[in-house]
Amino acid sequence: MTRPAVANPGWSHRPQVPVECLVAAGATARRIRAEWLAALGAGMVSVSELLDAAAADPASPLRRIRLVEMYATQPGWGRGRATTALTTLRRAAKVSPRVPDGALTVGWALDRRAGARRRCAALEPTAPRISPGPRFPFGPPHPEQHPRARVGQRLSGG
Repeated sequence: MTRPAVANPGWSHRPQVPVECLVAAGATARRIRAEWLAALGAGMVSVSELLDAAAADPASPLRRIRLVEMYATQPGWGRGRATTALTTLRRAAKVSPRVPDGALTVGWALDRRAGARRRCAALEPTAPRISPGPRFPFGPPHPEQHPRARVGQRLSGG
């Protein structure tokens, strides 16, 4: 039995890229990711802006940023809060527990097959929390919190 001349015929038609070019492309991608994470950590950009930038280009290196890393980089966040946010995301997006945390990346959140469900789930932990008012739960909401409410007025119609 003779061996074929090419071990994998599918590879024979692909152009050979020099290793130096691949190494340079990898270094550029790491630099871009590091710059965006540094800007996110400095508060110069938001998670929403990072997701928008990654969504603009399907080949963007930003799509390889792990979500737990993105959350932990934000000002005032740490690994614990990022892990809690990832747990919330898993619940909201109905992610199987068998999927490792490292597989949850910006690219995963922007996958078009899931529609906007994953993107919304990725943004939900970063949304600001609004308190119902200083008198909650024992009094009616403050008029600035609910513009139609007046002190002593019931909010429900019946």
